[in-house]
Amino acid sequence: MDQSTNKPPISIFTATQGHASIATAIAKKLTNFHTYLHPYQGNQLDLYVLLYRLAPSQFKIIYNFSAQKPIQILYSLFNTLTYSKTIKKQISTHPPKLAISTYSPINPAIFHVLEPKNIPSINIIHNPYTIHPLEAYHHGPNLVFDQTGYHRLKQLGVPSSFIVKSGWFVQPQFEQSYDQNLIRDRLGFPKSQPLFLFQTGSEGTQSILNTLKKVQVSNTSQVIFACGNNKLLLKQISSLSSRLKRSKITLTPLPFTNDLHLYMQASDLVVGKAGPNTIFEAVATHTPFFATNHISGQEDGNLNLIRDYSLGYVQETPHLAAQKISQLLNNPDQLKQFKPHLQKLASYNKKSINILTQKIQELTI
Repeated sequence: MDQSTNKPPISIFTATQGHASIATAIAKKLTNFHTYLHPYQGNQLDLYVLLYRLAPSQFKIIYNFSAQKPIQILYSLFNTLTYSKTIKKQISTHPPKLAISTYSPINPAIFHVLEPKNIPSINIIHNPYTIHPLEAYHHGPNLVFDQTGYHRLKQLGVPSSFIVKSGWFVQPQFEQSYDQNLIRDRLGFPKSQPLFLFQTGSEGTQSILNTLKKVQVSNTSQVIFACGNNKLLLKQISSLSSRLKRSKITLTPLPFTNDLHLYMQASDLVVGKAGPNTIFEAVATHTPFFATNHISGQEDGNLNLIRDYSLGYVQETPHLAAQKISQLLNNPDQLKQFKPHLQKLASYNKKSINILTQKIQELTI
């Protein structure tokens, strides 16, 4: 983030998990502005992390409950009262020309604080297909991934003038050109063997572990298992790695890393939870994606996104997913069919920062 004081200041309000990844991507790319990141960690996120790791299929209960109109009103009121004081303090220290939100629960508080000061705000919709009513912002522009998101916001009562199709915001290190052989040399992986990355998200969901245990191959293969911030999962994978030493699979446990883009670039396939940031980061590195699970409710639409854009595979039944992954490890050339589709979508997403910049200029003139 540029710290030059002669550039217009912008506040970016976000949270932990994937919201922060979107906010960081925007901050890194808005080089003509001085950006301030304001992350939030509320009690509701603690429950989210617990379900994320252990029972992603149960999240739909909370998701549907919170979509009811009375709950939306109460939730918005609660978050206005909870976050307004903090937001006031933050913008008094660094008064922004404009605010950007990548975390919809604090949008009511942002509007409550900024509207009297005539400070405009932009809402980044943080789900591409399945958009919750609480994500819709009725007081300023909403940036959505594509036409599906556009129609969903229209259904939620957002006027067309407040909806902008922008693509997805991906951190620039994922979008860099690279030579896979050089990346594998750098990371210490042989170039001659297929390499799959099992990605469990920032918090490390454990459901994908059942799939990995069922994978069987006839050729020597490599698997990287990214555990995110889940230390218990890292221990489990390290133990499994020791037991697999006699098999044809070399298993590498990977704790949370800021160099995940390198492991995606080195891999022939990304396997894991169908979170939007992981999907689009794989797209940016032109790596096919295999969805083995998702957070029920919130990420339902991501499975259709993978199919609609021909980004890879969807199979959430562990033994069937393991069969297909085993087949792909034995015949990785099958993955080449997805490359043109990945490249096309990656080019579309790269335009997102220009669209956002144009919208900022329109609102701050």
